[in-house]
Amino acid sequence: RPPLTRIVFTRDSIEWGDAATVGDLLTQVPGVFLWRGGYTGRPEPVSFQGRGAASAEYYLDGIPYVPAGLDSVGVDPALFSISLLERIEVERWPGQLRVHLFTKGHDRLAPRSRIGIARGDNDYARYEASLERRFRTGFGFGLGGDYLSSPTASGRSSDYSNTQVWAQGSYIPSE
Repeated sequence: RPPLTRIVFTRDSIEWGDAATVGDLLTQVPGVFLWRGGYTGRPEPVSFQGRGAASAEYYLDGIPYVPAGLDSVGVDPALFSISLLERIEVERWPGQLRVHLFTKGHDRLAPRSRIGIARGDNDYARYEASLERRFRTGFGFGLGGDYLSSPTASGRSSDYSNTQVWAQGSYIPSE
């Protein structure tokens, strides 16, 4: 049985949107409410149709991303770096949200690089960089990193930072 609706966020809509996290993107889905624990970088569990954090399932490149730890009820979508994702597909099922996250897959010979630097009030900082290259033989690689440091809502210094690194090797057969 197909889902009720499927919403797709492409690379363009992710980059040009007003979202800092995957949770921010999910607020554009009807029926989704984000329980923010404070400023950017704090816990922000998703509640779909008032069913709490367990109402959302996450899949990273087709592999289920299950909650782990002391609060193992749901996954915090603030932990996923949107700068390292190529596409996000959201399926709305009755009482359930399935979020499919796809990392970048560079399928062109032209290399691609990206550098982003953001600084803001109260020592807010976000740095991101990526490099992708494919060779004529079909082999390719992708490297990326994202660092987020966010203050508390009161503006005092905070220990919160989130660092993510992505490395990918790939092969696409050539003719």
